[in-house]
Amino acid sequence: MVSVGFRKLLWTYLKNRLRYPFLKNKLGDLLPNVYFGYTDHPLDIQGTPITSIYNAISKLNRKKSKFIQNIEFKQRHDNSFIFTAKAINIFGFFNNLKLLGYLDSSPENLTEGISESHVDDYYQSLKFTECTLQVDFLQANIYRLRLADGPSVPENNTPMIFKDIQDPQLPVEFEETEEKYVISTSSLKLILYKTNFHIEILDAQGNLITESSGKSKNGFPNAVDAFPLGFIWDKKDKHWYGVESFVLYPGEAVYGLGEQFGPMNKIGQTIGLWHYEGMGNTAGRIYKNIPFFMSTRKYGIFVNESKPITFWVGSREYCKNQIAIEGDLIDYYFFHGSFKEILHNYTELTGKAAVPPKFSFGTWMSRITYKTQEEVMEVAHKLREMKFPCDIIHIDTGWFEEDWVCDWQFGKWNFPDPQKMFKELREMGFRVSLWQGPYVIDEIKEYKDAKKKKIIAKNNGPFMFVMVVPAHPIDFSNPEGVLWYQEKLKNLFDLGASVIKADFGEGIEPPMKFLKYSGRQMHNLFPLLYNKAAFEITEKTFGEGIIWARSAYAGSQR
Repeated sequence: MVSVGFRKLLWTYLKNRLRYPFLKNKLGDLLPNVYFGYTDHPLDIQGTPITSIYNAISKLNRKKSKFIQNIEFKQRHDNSFIFTAKAINIFGFFNNLKLLGYLDSSPENLTEGISESHVDDYYQSLKFTECTLQVDFLQANIYRLRLADGPSVPENNTPMIFKDIQDPQLPVEFEETEEKYVISTSSLKLILYKTNFHIEILDAQGNLITESSGKSKNGFPNAVDAFPLGFIWDKKDKHWYGVESFVLYPGEAVYGLGEQFGPMNKIGQTIGLWHYEGMGNTAGRIYKNIPFFMSTRKYGIFVNESKPITFWVGSREYCKNQIAIEGDLIDYYFFHGSFKEILHNYTELTGKAAVPPKFSFGTWMSRITYKTQEEVMEVAHKLREMKFPCDIIHIDTGWFEEDWVCDWQFGKWNFPDPQKMFKELREMGFRVSLWQGPYVIDEIKEYKDAKKKKIIAKNNGPFMFVMVVPAHPIDFSNPEGVLWYQEKLKNLFDLGASVIKADFGEGIEPPMKFLKYSGRQMHNLFPLLYNKAAFEITEKTFGEGIIWARSAYAGSQR
């Protein structure tokens, strides 16, 4: 860890208080509304029922919604099916006065519950907002669903997507009945219900795979245990959330969502996807969040979004896998088949993993950290004297002029002749891996150059790398920033390095601003772009690519 005196820490604190006088004090104010374990996510607050006008006001005043109730077919373009989706605000105060009218304490309601006709009458009496629902069949066993407010849906071309997997010759049938629309291929049948909207997903033999997009299964419109397909606005945290759900069945298991140190089967867990410094492996802080899961019901889901996403996998309503996506767009891919088929198609979409160089399958030797060139050579000679099999020596944070202060240059006092070191190590059969980070530390000389070229993020608040060193992230959404960074790595490769450790990719904060993204959008996306930049310059230099990466997002496997 960096050794910093009390005076320097105090000065850094006072300087940043002067620079950012209106910065909120609480760290939690900078974080997204994604938490670990049992949550106080804004959408969880609506989990308790509205039972009377006395507890309705506080709940209804906080939120508004656009939940899809009815759909009407609009047009077909090739294998894209576009619907006008009519949405309702179930949190409207006057709407809920109507609802409470159906929940009076008359004897028939107390003894018989709420009739289906009451529920239907309630929903049909509400005012609608028009949204657009689009279903694109890409292959016989893959479709994409998008929902957005207004007359169209955006393309939403994200860096997670590697290539277009659309089969232009795919035969898809479409039919309409009085109650539903049916879209069929040789592998899947989607039944979209016109009113009380939900989707039943069947295989080619007519077996139900799962059901999506519908209301809570509890039968009570005043107890929102699971949200219908649509959007919710939370007035307190000022965010829209897109919500979708998939029915869970007895015996079903769900796997995925990234690194996740907990049980492999995610049923019963609440998982927020937001990269975080791990600090061990006993909690939900993880480096590699991936918005992709597979179910033993023979389907998988990939959510095409980088902003915070929360999954209540049977932990909110036990029979629903509920998803909340921060933002005003829902965009996901549905894959049907065996796990092997699903993984094949998911990686066709997001990219296949490259086979690493042969040497990388050998033993790596490291510590935190070798501090001098002399120490590295001493370890190398000892390994060979002991006839210990080793192919890579990794030098961690100590090869700079000052430990941890990454400037992509060897320190003159501790590594006086790195080129000679690389040459001798290669002659002994060793490759060398080097640690570094994606942040330009304010005190190094490269900072002025990076700032002048506008290839670092705007922090909009103090950002402290490894807690004590002021720094700015490289803007990997800016092509000039990528080239600037790759030039630093190329210089190291020319000296003799073979591998780069792409560390600390999870540090982006919501207030930051990048060329193409907000900090909130960039946080989960950053390691993908960071890893990509390091991998591609490695591949360009040596003809084959490899990185040692700590953080990752969907697509990083490529």
